[in-house]
Amino acid sequence: MTELRAAGLIQQETLIKIRNERIDYFALAQEYNSRLQSGEFSTRAALARSIGVSRAWISKVLNRS
Repeated sequence: MTELRAAGLIQQETLIKIRNERIDYFALAQEYNSRLQSGEFSTRAALARSIGVSRAWISKVLNRS
């Protein structure tokens, strides 16, 4: 490991402070519901696939509102 670092192949890790942003579950649930009720997506699974999240996430958001 030290040889790779000395050769410049591994860079020193820098700490990055990541700020977690709050999720507005109510607004997100309204958006998901409107897309489901409009017929744009027939199932929660189809909606989840289209936006790149799990079906469980869709259910979690909809159940929290």
